[in-house]
Amino acid sequence: MVSPAELVRERLTPFVEDLGRVREELGAERVRREQAERERDELRRELETLREARESPETAPDLHPGVDHQRGDAGRETGESRPWWRRFFKG
Repeated sequence: MVSPAELVRERLTPFVEDLGRVREELGAERVRREQAERERDELRRELETLREARESPETAPDLHPGVDHQRGDAGRETGESRPWWRRFFKG
C-alpha cells in the first residue's frame, strides 16, 4: 500500500520540476533585462552627448577636419569649393 506522503510526493514531483525550470528561465530573463537596461543607459548617455554637441558646435570635437561646417564643403584643405559629391562623382 502507498502511504499518503508518497502519494503527495508523487503528485507534486512534476510541479516541482516545472517550478525549477521556470526559476531558471526567470533568472536568464533577469540577466537579459539587466543587459538591455545597461545598453539603454549607455545609448541614452551617447544621445545626450550628441545633443549637447549639436547645441554647442564650438565645443564639439571636429569629426571632419577637412569640412568647412559653415559653408558645407570639404575643399577647405585643398582649395576646392565644390561639394564632396561633385568631386566624387565627376572626378
